[in-house]
Amino acid sequence: MPTNLPITCQTCGASIDAMRSEGVCAICLFGEALDQEANESFGGHELCGEIARGGMGVVYRAMQREPRREVALKTLRGAELDSPEAQARFRDEARTMAELEHPGILPIYQFGQHDGVLFFTMKLAAGGTVSTVMGTDTTGR
Repeated sequence: MPTNLPITCQTCGASIDAMRSEGVCAICLFGEALDQEANESFGGHELCGEIARGGMGVVYRAMQREPRREVALKTLRGAELDSPEAQARFRDEARTMAELEHPGILPIYQFGQHDGVLFFTMKLAAGGTVSTVMGTDTTGR
């Protein structure tokens, strides 16, 4: 008989519910689908590829449809999708970043939800991630 015990995503290691998955979290499944089909549609954006992945979220390079511009789109990662606490932290992160104004801080463009997944978009940094620019990126991206 199946149980509701948490298991670990085979791709990213996030804790996931065994009853609601096939061994891979929703964000990793989404990333796999994105790898297979370029320009996946997500909340008024065409996703072009994954930029980075952190403890709470995944950042994609995306093309906003209206107005047409390239953006960074951040989502919660799989294990965090159902956590009210993670969703509140994600909202707080977007709200706090949107309140900041400084030449060294990229602006937030939009906050939204698509198919139950929270996301926000911001200006895409030219030159890649901070790790890439600083020479500390070991992922080869």
